[in-house]
Amino acid sequence: MHEVRPQQLADFYTWEWNHPKCKLTDAERTHFYQKECWCKRANMMVRKWVFAEPWRYMLQVKPRMITHVKMLDKALEREMQQLENRIEINKLRPTINRLVYGKSYNRWRGVENERQKNPLHHKPLYQILEAVSNDDL
Repeated sequence: MHEVRPQQLADFYTWEWNHPKCKLTDAERTHFYQKECWCKRANMMVRKWVFAEPWRYMLQVKPRMITHVKMLDKALEREMQQLENRIEINKLRPTINRLVYGKSYNRWRGVENERQKNPLHHKPLYQILEAVSNDDL
């Protein structure tokens, strides 16, 4: 059995009211008044903007109907699934990524290369201090 549920107009919190995405004009803002109410979640009093005369507005329910359907090619979908299965079974994903995006990224090798480029790496502290003082980097 279908029962009619009462519908209520949404209220605005203060942060929603002042937010730039609130697209209400000044004429529309005159239809609201500020009201303080208890917020159970925050356990404190909160200010809300409420419709002054909600009886002026009638809410409408618009059906959400599917008007367009994308046609699927079952043969093409089956072939794509076969390719995905072959890639997964043979573990070809890293090879494909290396071919598409170039050399695979190895972060440990990259760190070692940076250390090799640093001339002060594995040098004693006194040599590092002398190099810094002489600017012989």
